[in-house]
Amino acid sequence: MHDLIRPLSKDSAMKQFKFAMGLLCGLVLSSLSCLGQASSLAPQIMSAQSQVKWNIGPAKADLGKV
Repeated sequence: MHDLIRPLSKDSAMKQFKFAMGLLCGLVLSSLSCLGQASSLAPQIMSAQSQVKWNIGPAKADLGKV
């Protein structure tokens, strides 16, 4: 039974580590490509922000039903 378990040499362990890290980095970088895309909601958000009546504080504000 002991013959079936072969300890990894330092070189092969390092190669496996580098391969795993390269694979992980590739997956992370490929998943980040969607973050640079513009949102279709951006014009609506900008329109809503322009309708906000800003108060310069300190000030009291009505929170409605919150």
